[in-house]
Order: sequence, then structure tokens, then C-alpha cells
Amino acid sequence: MVREESLERRAPSFAPVAQHPPQPAILADGVAEACLRLGISIPTFYREVKAGRLVAVKAGRRTLCTREAQAAWLASLPRV
Repeated sequence: MVREESLERRAPSFAPVAQHPPQPAILADGVAEACLRLGISIPTFYREVKAGRLVAVKAGRRTLCTREAQAAWLASLPRV
């Protein structure tokens, strides 16, 4: 049986927490990632790009959509 006095004197034993370096901010997403974030299909993504309502850029063969462009597109949608 442990007395209450001895419980108060014990220091808590916590394992050290691993410190992870801060992750860099993500500036753009690929098509699939942007579609997931925006809640649209891939054909809708390309339809919006073709219509000029959503801005996409190319990095080599990869099509990217900046987070800024995604936010602007969402803000341009009509309110319900």
C-alpha cells in the first residue's frame, strides 16, 4: 500500500517528445490533390481551367494549381 505522501513527492516520468522540423508551406497542388481539396472531379477541374475560371500552371509535364488560385476560384462561386 502506497501512502499519499509518497505519491505527491514523485516526479512524473514522461518520455521525451520528438521534435520534428517545421514543414514548408505547400504553395500548389497537383490536379488530383486540388480536386480533393475543392471537392470537384478531374473533368470539372479541366473544364474550369479551359473556361478561364480556374488558373493552372505547368511545371514540366505536371499541371499544378496554386492554393491562391483555388481560394480565388472558391470565392468566385455563387452563394447559395
